[in-house]
Amino acid sequence: MSDRYPVIIIPGIGQSKVEQLDSSGNRIRIAWPMDVDLKDYLGELAGPFMKLVFFKKHKELADKLSSLVPRLLDPIAVNPDGTMKNRLRAVEFPSLAKCSEDEKRYVYKMVPLQKLSAAIGEENLYFFSYNSFDLPYNTAEKLDAFVDNVLKETGSEKVNFIAVSLGGAMLNAYLDAYGDKGLIHRIVNVVSATQGTRLVSDILNDRIDTSRIMETISLFADDNFAETADKYFSKLSDEALRDISAGCMSSFRSTLAANSGSVWATVPPEEYESTANKLIKNAELRAQTDRYHAAQSDLASLYRRQTEGFGVKVFNLLGYGLELLPFAASHDVSSDGIVTARSASLGADVRPLPDGTPDVSTGLFPRSTWYFRGVDHEGMARSEKALDIICRAMSDESFIDIDSDPDLPQMNG
Repeated sequence: MSDRYPVIIIPGIGQSKVEQLDSSGNRIRIAWPMDVDLKDYLGELAGPFMKLVFFKKHKELADKLSSLVPRLLDPIAVNPDGTMKNRLRAVEFPSLAKCSEDEKRYVYKMVPLQKLSAAIGEENLYFFSYNSFDLPYNTAEKLDAFVDNVLKETGSEKVNFIAVSLGGAMLNAYLDAYGDKGLIHRIVNVVSATQGTRLVSDILNDRIDTSRIMETISLFADDNFAETADKYFSKLSDEALRDISAGCMSSFRSTLAANSGSVWATVPPEEYESTANKLIKNAELRAQTDRYHAAQSDLASLYRRQTEGFGVKVFNLLGYGLELLPFAASHDVSSDGIVTARSASLGADVRPLPDGTPDVSTGLFPRSTWYFRGVDHEGMARSEKALDIICRAMSDESFIDIDSDPDLPQMNG
């Protein structure tokens, strides 16, 4: 038996490579993360933009942009029953010790855990790839098989999990479906969407602040595209922005978001039923999402089955004190920009902005949850203290709570 518990990383939404395959199983392209050169579409947009500039008519531009969304998303489009439109395959990785140098660079770019691999050995560090838009219980089934293979390969009896962002929601499904197997030693949730995020429910319910669309674009686009977008969008009236945003969001929901089980897994429990009643028309998808949210609605029982039944130790790290992405209407909730603080803390009562003070006692694991004020979703991976906490939790059995190391305090920033 290995003298180290192997660590399995369950990454976030943009961290697994997914290939689109043809009918023979041959790779066509990387479907996710998307690699789209929007300049290829500027020719199609030139005419509608000219009509907007000279005739102040935006309908053709709104229609054109809305029609581009399904084309851009087609490789990862989801059918109404939650199944994928195309044949997809996640790019798998062996243990880090068996990865090529290019594979290692990719994994460490996604999750900079070099300090952890030095502590436990690269042979004990694994990266679980999955389709970020598949049904959660499909992903849980694949994760269960992955765990079995890791245990067989390492000779260990249990594994440790690091669940990042969307990975926290996928871990919920695994705990619900396979938690009784008792194969977990420790869990570290890092900016995890364990109870969803208002960002997703705002998108699904069309609660979009169109006045801040350009702020959102500037966060994701390169400087050249952002500058070009600003040049054109600055000419739009408030009415045009509303219509264009509504059309594009409608296309996004119908092509992907409203059909994806993983997206539904990130809807906050208190908003699930009303949102699902409005948007889910397919009985097979509704059965899957109902199953997930029934488990998520009693997250305390899901986790206590692990901690009290199997002695699992749970740690949480989160950012707080920031608004959600600018286009989300829920400006006052404390978050790391993507995931709300209440979700990532497993239930801590975090006051609305600008106060944003967390009541750490109300979280599910108050003694093993660390808070980083003003650290955004991606910034957690750049925080040396956060990386040190993750490393200690995954490699040092004496590290059990916020008092284990005075240099790693519960409240940061």
